[in-house]
Amino acid sequence: MDYKIFDRQLFNIKYDRLTQNKSSFSKTYQLLWIVNGSGNLHIGANVIPLCGDQLFFIPIGTTYTVAEQTEILTIKIYLPQKHIKLNEQYRSTMLDVDSQPIKELVATYLYKYNKRADFDIEIESQELIKELLSLAKMSDITLNPVRDQRILQTLEYIDKHTEVRFSVNDIAKLLHINPTYLSTLFKAEVGTTIVKYTNTLRLEAAISDIQHTNLSITTIAHNHGFADVRTLNELTKSRYQVTPMQIRQKVTSHKVNTTQNNFNNIIDKYRLDLNFNTITEQNVEIAGNHQTNTYKNSFNTIAIGRAHDILYAQVQEQLIASKQELNFTYCRFHNIFGDEMNIVDIDFFERFKFNFQKPFAVIEFLLANNIIPFIEIGFFPKEIAQGFPSVFSGYNINVGGTIDFQLWEQLIHEFFTSLKALFPDDCFDMRFDFWNEIDIQGFWPNSKDDLFKLYEISYQTIKKIDARFLVGGFNYGNFISDTQAIEQDLDYLQQHGLLPDFLTIHSYPFYIDGEISHNPDFAATQIKIKYIKGKLNDDISKLVALQKKYNFAETYITEWNTSPLQREHLNDGLYKSSKIISEVINSHSLHVDGICYWTLSDEMAEFGYPVGEVHGGFGLITRNGIPKPAFYSFVAASTLQGNILFKNNNCIIVQNEDSIYMLLNNDVDYDRNYYTQNFGTAPQTMEGNDLKVNISLTNLTNSIYQEVIYQIDEHCDLYANFKHLYNDKHYLQNKEVEHLKQLSKPHIHSRILALDEHYTTVINLKPTHTTMIVLKKIKQRTKRKPI
Repeated sequence: MDYKIFDRQLFNIKYDRLTQNKSSFSKTYQLLWIVNGSGNLHIGANVIPLCGDQLFFIPIGTTYTVAEQTEILTIKIYLPQKHIKLNEQYRSTMLDVDSQPIKELVATYLYKYNKRADFDIEIESQELIKELLSLAKMSDITLNPVRDQRILQTLEYIDKHTEVRFSVNDIAKLLHINPTYLSTLFKAEVGTTIVKYTNTLRLEAAISDIQHTNLSITTIAHNHGFADVRTLNELTKSRYQVTPMQIRQKVTSHKVNTTQNNFNNIIDKYRLDLNFNTITEQNVEIAGNHQTNTYKNSFNTIAIGRAHDILYAQVQEQLIASKQELNFTYCRFHNIFGDEMNIVDIDFFERFKFNFQKPFAVIEFLLANNIIPFIEIGFFPKEIAQGFPSVFSGYNINVGGTIDFQLWEQLIHEFFTSLKALFPDDCFDMRFDFWNEIDIQGFWPNSKDDLFKLYEISYQTIKKIDARFLVGGFNYGNFISDTQAIEQDLDYLQQHGLLPDFLTIHSYPFYIDGEISHNPDFAATQIKIKYIKGKLNDDISKLVALQKKYNFAETYITEWNTSPLQREHLNDGLYKSSKIISEVINSHSLHVDGICYWTLSDEMAEFGYPVGEVHGGFGLITRNGIPKPAFYSFVAASTLQGNILFKNNNCIIVQNEDSIYMLLNNDVDYDRNYYTQNFGTAPQTMEGNDLKVNISLTNLTNSIYQEVIYQIDEHCDLYANFKHLYNDKHYLQNKEVEHLKQLSKPHIHSRILALDEHYTTVINLKPTHTTMIVLKKIKQRTKRKPI
C-alpha cells in the first residue's frame, strides 16, 4: 500500500508498503530507502539482495523492480533534477550511498522536515543534495537509463494526467511525433507499453484511496481515469488476486500506525542531534517598582458566529462560564436579520409585519449576564433581498440581489425604536456595526452605489431615532483592502456627513496563494496558506493612521484569529495557544479600543457541522464545551492589566496594585507554507529550542506572598489527549466529554512565600509551552523586635 507522509512540497516523500512485486520508473533522481523486509532489487541487469535498512540512489530514467519475499517497507525521496548537477558518468552509474554518514544526513533531513517548524525546505534540500553528492561514491552497477527527452516528456505528461482519460494520440500530438513511433520508442526505453504504465500508476493511486478513504469504488475508478469500475476490478484482481472491496475489508488502522512507527524507528536510529534540544537562556532582572509603560488589555470581545447560535442552550452555557474566566466586555455576532431569526411575520391573510422576538431574546440574555452586545447590522431577510448564493455552505445568508430599500428602512426604524423602548438603560452602550467585509464579493455582491445607499438609509434612520446610538462600519477584510481603498470609502462618507462613529476591520495573520471561490463547495477547495508574523500590529497601525485622519472616537478589530481555517487541527493543540500568547505579549493593543476573537465556540456552521468532537474548529471551546489550550491562554492573558515592569518577545511582567503577573511563552514560528484540502490537515509537531528564563525581582515590599504557577503544556493538548484516548471516535458520551475537560486543564501550583524584598525563580519552557506566574501580596511582614 502507499501511505503518503508529505505531499506537494519541493521534495515528494512517501512510503510504499509493498504487497506484490512492484516496478517503478524514476522520472527524477530518487533516494530509495529499504526500511525493513526482504527480497531482491532488480535494476538493469543486476539483482541486489534486500535485507532491510539499505539506501540506494536511482538515476533519472531508470526502471527497477522490488521483488518481495517478506513484506517490504520503503521510503522514496524524489529529488528535483534542477538541483542536481551530474556528469555523464554519474548519470549512467548508481551511486553508493548506503553508508552511515549519508543515512545520518537523510534521516536528519526527514526528521527536521516532518517535525521542525522553522524548517526552510529550499535551503535544507539543497544542502542535503550538496552533502549527499560530496559523500557518495561510484558503485560498480552500470545502467542505461532513458535519455530521450520525448520519453521523459511523455512520462511527465502521464504523471500529470492519470486522473483523466487520454490517448497515445493526445501525447503524440503535443510532441509532434507519430503515435505508432512514440509507442514503439516508449516500449523500447521504459520496457512496457504506455497503456500498461498508465494503468499501473492509476491502479496504485486507486488502491491508496481504497485503503485510506471512504469513497465508493465507482467514484475512485472515475477519479483516477479508469473507463469504468469493471476495468479497475479486473486490473486489481489480475495484480493482487483480490477485488478492490476485499482490499478495503482487510485495511486496519494498525497497518498505518505500524508504518508510521517503522518510519520513526529508522529515522531515530540515524538522525543527528544537531542542537535539536538547544536551550535558549534569558535573564530578567528588574526592580519591582520600576515601570516602562501601561498595559491595556484590549482583547475584550468574544464572538459567537451568528445571532441564532446564542439561542442554543449549550452556547449560552459556554458564554456564562467563559464570562467568569475570560472577563470579556462585548459579544459580537452577525446575521441579526437573517431568515433563521424569523423577523418577518406573514399571517393567513398575507398581512406583513416585523417580529423581533428572537433578536431581543439574544440581546436580553447577553445583558442579563453582564455582556454588552456588539451587533452586526445585516444580512437581509429574503423578503428584502435574495438571489446571490450564500458564501457559506453550512447555512444560508442573503447578501444581495434586488434590494427593497423602503422595506429595509422600515425594518431599521422599527427595530431601533423598539430596542430603545425595551432597553433604554443599555442600548447606548451597545455597538452597531454595519455589514460584514464589504470588500469581499461573497459578502457584498451588489454595487458600491447600493452599499452607500443602504448604509445612508440605516445611518440616518438610526440617528433620527436617537443620535446616541453608536453606528460603525464596515468590517473590512484586511487581506483584501489596502488603506487607500478604505480611505476612498471614508472620504465619500465624510463628504456626505455619514462618517461612522467607529471604524472596524478584520485581521487574520495569513496570506492566500491563489483565489478562493465563494461557492457551496468552498470547504473542499484546496488553498495554500502562509502565516504572517506581526500582521496584527500592522493592522493596528493601519487603524491608528485612519483614526488620526478621520478623527474616529473608537476603532475595533472585530475579527481576529491566528488561523482562518475551521478544519485545522493546529487549532486544537498547543500551537494555537502559544500563538495567542505571543500576539498578546507583542501586540500594540493599547492603541485600539477592542480586539474580538472569532470565535468562542466550535458551534459554527459556516461550512457545515463536522462529525466529531475534536475536528479542528477555530473556536476556543468544542461544541460540547471542552476548553482547548487556546481558551486557557486567554484565561492567562485576561489577568494582565497595569504597569509594565518588563517586556520582550517571550515575556511580559505587569504589576497591578499588590500583585505581579509574569506571562512567559516559548512561541514557535510556523512560516512554512502548508496546504489543506477539505480543511483536514493533521497537525505537525512543533519543535524548536527549549527556553530557560531566569527571573529576579528586587525592591519588593517586605511581605507574605502567594505564588501561583499556571502551566499550559502537553498535558493540556486537547488534540493529543483525544487521539490517545478515543482515536477519532465520532461521538463521545457525557462521561467522556467530562474526562477530556478534566484531563486538558492546565496544571496549577500554589505556595506561600515570605519575601525580603527579593524574588527569584527559574522557568523552563518547551516549544509552544506557556507559564503564568502570579505573585500576590497577602499581608505585610512584621519584623521581630530584638530581644
